[in-house]
Amino acid sequence: MKAVCRSYGAALLLLLLLAVSDACDVLPGAAPVEYDVGEEVMVQVVKLSSPQTGLPLDYYEALPFCAPKDLRDEGRHRLGQLLRGDRALTSLYAVHVLRAERCKVLGANMSVARWHKSEGEQLPADCTHSYTAAEIAQFVRLIKDNYRVHWELDDMPAMQPKPYLTGVRQEYDAGFLLGQHDDSGTVTLNNYVRITIKYAPHGEDKIHIVGFEVEPRSIDSSDCHSRESRQLRIAPEPVTKSITWTYSVTWEESSVSWHERWEPYRIATAPSVAEVRWLAVANSALVVFFLTGTVAAILLRALHADITSKLVTGASDEEDGAAWKQLCADVARPPPLPLLFACLVGCGTEVLASVAAALACGGFGRPLALPPAATISLLCAPAAAAGGYVAARMYGTMRKKRWWLSSSLAALLAPLLLFSLFGLMNLVIASAKSSRAVPFAALLELFLVLCATSLPLALAGGYAAKLRQPIVASGCHFERHVPRFVPPPRHWFERPTARVLLSGALPFGAVLVELLIVFCELWRGKVATGVVASLSTSDLCLFLVVVLAILIVTCAETAVVMCYFQLCAEDHRWWWCAFANGSSLALYVLCYCALFYFARLWPRAAAAATVIYVGYSLCAVLLLALMTGAVGVGACFVFTEPE
Repeated sequence: MKAVCRSYGAALLLLLLLAVSDACDVLPGAAPVEYDVGEEVMVQVVKLSSPQTGLPLDYYEALPFCAPKDLRDEGRHRLGQLLRGDRALTSLYAVHVLRAERCKVLGANMSVARWHKSEGEQLPADCTHSYTAAEIAQFVRLIKDNYRVHWELDDMPAMQPKPYLTGVRQEYDAGFLLGQHDDSGTVTLNNYVRITIKYAPHGEDKIHIVGFEVEPRSIDSSDCHSRESRQLRIAPEPVTKSITWTYSVTWEESSVSWHERWEPYRIATAPSVAEVRWLAVANSALVVFFLTGTVAAILLRALHADITSKLVTGASDEEDGAAWKQLCADVARPPPLPLLFACLVGCGTEVLASVAAALACGGFGRPLALPPAATISLLCAPAAAAGGYVAARMYGTMRKKRWWLSSSLAALLAPLLLFSLFGLMNLVIASAKSSRAVPFAALLELFLVLCATSLPLALAGGYAAKLRQPIVASGCHFERHVPRFVPPPRHWFERPTARVLLSGALPFGAVLVELLIVFCELWRGKVATGVVASLSTSDLCLFLVVVLAILIVTCAETAVVMCYFQLCAEDHRWWWCAFANGSSLALYVLCYCALFYFARLWPRAAAAATVIYVGYSLCAVLLLALMTGAVGVGACFVFTEPE
């Protein structure tokens, strides 16, 4: 047995070392690439995305572009790439360091293999091709859906400068438009791009790439720079059209260093938007402040009245009218399904620790830019130790012995739920031929890595909890007593359903404005681009940390108040009620998800995009329910502990 444990420990250590070594290649500022003058730089095509449909598409499979004969996937398959549907593939755009190109035909003097090649068709000399009406219709459909093209160069995403300035600095959009359309039905295709690559000199005859900008145009001639060129119209009537794809390359020296190359492309948040964010946080903080005062006033007044009555009359606990003091033996009584309860609380603790670790890492870098194994090792695996400890500690408090079972189930519960839901969602996305569909092998690998790293740490946390004495109230021996009779509720607000609904209303009202801001940033085009969300994370993480703190305090205080009212009603069954009171916020968030979809996204979103929205919303609601439920149980556990 010891030999097996040592072998497993060595394998786990090797896995962590590989994850860390793999992460060193992608951490910002860790590995700058030097290019020699004249060296070829690979432009990678990533995907097509639309903030309108929310469904990313594969670059070569969605449209009849021509591709290199030796098409390769050059992506590093990071976790962020898998979730966003990014596939970095080679392209025919030939770029050489400090070599300018003017109106070059795509694929000229290169090995070209058209992706949608008819049977028996000869390989073309370049990418000039006579497209059929059906192929033109594909371009028209995606242009009307506002699809954007996404490229990469030296891990820098292609950015399109905005034609207008909203402040003192130039602003950019991630990717560039596939084409334009107007209300009259006219559709033009951007078949020419002007590539601007910014570089910083490094030593003799070496450079660092610090910027990648693309400006598209629609031209219906071979002269890219002619002012008399007409736009390439492909609608309103789709017809057979011969299209020539051209591009130009310009190199510009920049004073920006490699380590600061993301700064010019960070989102310049408007002052009014930033003020609204922090005013919303201030409003929520005031709600929490007044709620804290209300909780303190209610509890202090009630306790003061009970203690004063006891001192004046000298009555014992049995003779005293305060019902909550007569439940000492029954409050410590284990709840039904104690193993499931301990697993849910431990799993919620693990989710809370993972969220805290993600926000902490997000303030210093880009955690989703790491490979999947490194992301799991940094964020989820250490949190499993906290979840295993809490699960075993809670299970031991209920006088149970199998601490290892509670810790193991707590570590595996969330991965099983999430990967089952994500697997079903992935099947629907794959049927729509979206690039967001994660390969089954990658999904299985991610699940196995998560289990292999989380389970040992959860068992270690459970063993640490086993070494400590269980928390047992002195003098409260529930084994000697028959469970106390619970009287029926006398008022409507004493019913469990009413308590649950009231418990979720206050935390939801405290974070409603922040929730609206987060939803708008997630689902109205920013995450759909796949780049903007990763450009500026420090401010967003600070904002989310404050919101998380407000949420935890509000849930804890609300759960304590509802627990006190429940005990005053002589109902000692507080364990599951505390979890339900804490997790009731998820019901309100679920309703808000449905309202946001019908008010902001429907009917523009495609069917597969709707599946993505519903799937991610359910994942978020489940994790939120586990996290806030664990917070409610922890607050009530401290409140009911007599020592």
